[in-house]
Amino acid sequence: MPQFLKRKKPANVITTGKKKKKQITMSDIENDNHSFLSGCCEILKGRLYFNSKPITPDTDIGDDIHCFVTGDDIEYLSFFKDFGPFNLAMIHRYCEFLNDKLHYTPEHKHKKIVHCILGGTPEKALKKRAVNAAFLIGTYAIVYLNRTAKEVISILQKGGPYIKFRDASYLPSEVASYMDLSDTLKAVEKAHKLGFFNFDDFNYAEYEHYEQVHNGDLNLLVPDKFLAFRGPAERTEIRNGYPYFAPDKYFDYFKSNNVSTIIRLNAKFYEAEDFVKAGFKHEDLFFRDGSTPCDEILKKFLRACEESNGMIAVHCKAGLGRTGTLIACYMIKHYKFTAMEAIAWLRICRPGSVIGNQQNWVLKKESLMLEQGRNYPVPMHNFGVYSIKGRPNIQLSSLKDLMMNNILEKVDTIGLNDETSSTSSDDAEEKDEKEHETQGDRLNKRKSMLARKKNAPTVRAASEGRRRPLTRSKGRRPQTRSTSHVLRSGFKIQIA
Repeated sequence: MPQFLKRKKPANVITTGKKKKKQITMSDIENDNHSFLSGCCEILKGRLYFNSKPITPDTDIGDDIHCFVTGDDIEYLSFFKDFGPFNLAMIHRYCEFLNDKLHYTPEHKHKKIVHCILGGTPEKALKKRAVNAAFLIGTYAIVYLNRTAKEVISILQKGGPYIKFRDASYLPSEVASYMDLSDTLKAVEKAHKLGFFNFDDFNYAEYEHYEQVHNGDLNLLVPDKFLAFRGPAERTEIRNGYPYFAPDKYFDYFKSNNVSTIIRLNAKFYEAEDFVKAGFKHEDLFFRDGSTPCDEILKKFLRACEESNGMIAVHCKAGLGRTGTLIACYMIKHYKFTAMEAIAWLRICRPGSVIGNQQNWVLKKESLMLEQGRNYPVPMHNFGVYSIKGRPNIQLSSLKDLMMNNILEKVDTIGLNDETSSTSSDDAEEKDEKEHETQGDRLNKRKSMLARKKNAPTVRAASEGRRRPLTRSKGRRPQTRSTSHVLRSGFKIQIA
C-alpha cells in the first residue's frame, strides 16, 4: 500500500462562523482534493501530471493522487558545473518506471500520477532538479504519448521558467555555453522520428557497460554511422590513476558494429598501423584540444564520412569536444538537425560532448551545413542505437586486460587544474598536447573519478533491501520497483 504526503481529510461538514454549519457537496470535495493539481502541468489528461515546485511534508494532496520523485538510480554525474540532460540509459530507465506506474501497478490504476520535485535543498539545486525532471517527463510524452516537442514545451511552460543546461567545460559561468530545455526536447523528437532510438528495442545494459571508463568509454551516437570513444594509447595500462587501452582492445566490438573507419582528431598516442593491419581504414585530422577545426579539416571529415561504407569510430583525447563538434556538423548537413538539436542529441548519448566555444562554432556553421546538405535525402533508420534486433551478435564482453577486481580502487582522486598552453605549428601543437595536461586530460580524469559512483543498471527493491537488475520482456510488466524516502515529519514519498 503506497504511502503519500500529508493528505486532506474530506469531511461532511465544515464550520463557518461561530456555530453555523454548511453541508459540502461532492463537487466541493472533488475540487478540494484536486486543488494540488491546479499548479501542475497536465501531461496526460486526468492521469499524468508534472509539478515543478518543491513539495514538503505539509503539501496537501488528494486521496486519489500518487506522487513520486526520481532517486539515485536516475542521476547525472557532472564533469564540472554541468548538470544535465540525462543520458539515454537514464531516460530509458525513467520511461520504464513511469510505464510501470501507469499501466502495470494495480494500486495506481485509478490514481492521478504526479512527478514532483522534493524540497529541502538549496534553491539552485531545486532549479536543476526541476529542469531535469521536466526533460524526463517531456521526453516520455514525446516517445510514448506521441506529443510533439512544441506541444510538450507549451504544457511545461506552466511550471517554468526553467534554468538552462550548461556545457561541461571548466570555463567561468559567464563565458560557458548554455542550452534551453526546448533544444533537448526538439532533439529527442527529431531523433525519435528518424529512428535514432527505439526503447522497445534498446540494450540499455550495453550502453551502461561500454560507457564506463574501464570498459572502453564509448557510445553509439547515430545508427550505422557514428561511434565516439576516448582515444586509445600505445599499450593497455593504468596510468596516472585511470585506464588506457591499446587499439586491439576495440577490434571485436568495432567489427561487431560494422565499423570500417577510425578518425583520430588528437595527437598520436598510438600507431595508426595497428588499426590498418586489422582491416580498418584510419584517418588523421588533428586540431588543438579545446579548439575548433579549420574549414579544410571540416571538409576532409565530411568527405571521409560520406565515402565510408560502414560505421565511423571518431575519437580525440576524451572523445567529447573535438569529436562531438565535427559529428554535429555531419548531423546538420545530412539529418537536417539544427546546431542546438545536434549538440543536445550528442550530449544525451554522450554527456560532456561539445565544449565551450565549440558550441558557438557549430552554431556559426549551421547555415553552411544546411545549404550543403539541401540536396541530400534524410536517412531513416529501421534500427536505432543499441538495437537488439538489428545486431543479434552483440556480446557484452569486457575489455579484459583491465577488468581486475581492484580497478576502481586504482582510480585515484586526481586534482584538476586549468593549465593550458599553445604553440604555432601543427607539429608543435601535437607535441604540446602529448607533454602538457589539456582539457581532454581533465575530462578523462574526472570521468575516471566518477567511475567510483557508477553502479550496475539496477533499481532498489524496497521490500528486499537489495539491488536487482532491470529487465524487460515483451508483453510482461517491467520488473522495476520503487523505494520510499522518509521525510523529517515521517511522511513518505515514492522514489523511482
